[in-house]
Amino acid sequence: MEGLPNVSTITVKLMGGLGNQLFQYATGRALALHHRARLQLDLSFFDTYELRHFELGVYPLTAKIASRQDLARLRETPPHRHIGRFQWAKLRRHQQSVHFHVESSPYFDPGLNKLPLPLHIEGYWQSEKYFLDCRRILLAELSPKLPLEPENAAIANKISSTDSISLHVRRGDYASNEVVNRVHGIVPLDYYRRAVSLLEARLANPHIFVFSDDHEWVQENLHFSAPMTFVKTNNSDRGFRDIQLQSMCRHHITANSSFSWWGAWLNPRRDKVVIAPTHWLADAAGDDSRDRVPESWLRM
Repeated sequence: MEGLPNVSTITVKLMGGLGNQLFQYATGRALALHHRARLQLDLSFFDTYELRHFELGVYPLTAKIASRQDLARLRETPPHRHIGRFQWAKLRRHQQSVHFHVESSPYFDPGLNKLPLPLHIEGYWQSEKYFLDCRRILLAELSPKLPLEPENAAIANKISSTDSISLHVRRGDYASNEVVNRVHGIVPLDYYRRAVSLLEARLANPHIFVFSDDHEWVQENLHFSAPMTFVKTNNSDRGFRDIQLQSMCRHHITANSSFSWWGAWLNPRRDKVVIAPTHWLADAAGDDSRDRVPESWLRM
């Protein structure tokens, strides 16, 4: 069929902020490696969503940005929306069609890498189980291309000289938007107090580096006996630098946020201690963090 995309292409739709985009890229990259396929990024979400924009251009990615022509060719092919394993046989009869798969739950789907190509995926894919096998590759590709600016280099030097702990407080729309707050909620102060106490008892020279999108609130509400540095060198357009600085810390206290999840995951140290909230969503039923939080992390 003329104009069809190559059968060995995987297209991943990017959505949301930087942390979400990192999950989506990592999952697409792992799928492409598994299938020895080409990866392309669908940025059409950002055509109409003004609150977020594509933020992965700072990284040396192994992917092509899908052009409007590429996306038009996807839409021109007979669409098949995959909803379960019982439809695989039917979908495989259309090997030259693009197979569209939308994430159906927040839990890890072991069948994702069994779907036929060409494939277009849409979802958040918030589990390292999708891409843990290519961790070494991702650590290299998710290291920013440009060197640290002087103000960030100064913070990095301070991080390297102590038993550094990154502590992230996510507020923003979690606090200001009633609908978002009902879904995500805000991690209580008691969580941070308990997490800091646990690490202070283990470390000889703890120093807490606080990252947040609400600097005024954290300075008014976070008080610990260990030395603290409030990292305010980067605005929202340089969130990738905050993730990079978090990854340089020895240990981590994350929020219920993909932003600090990546700050902790990109730390290559094997002896790191990472503490994460037991519940990721305020309105979740059951153990909603079971696939989001790696098994080696402590949930509190």
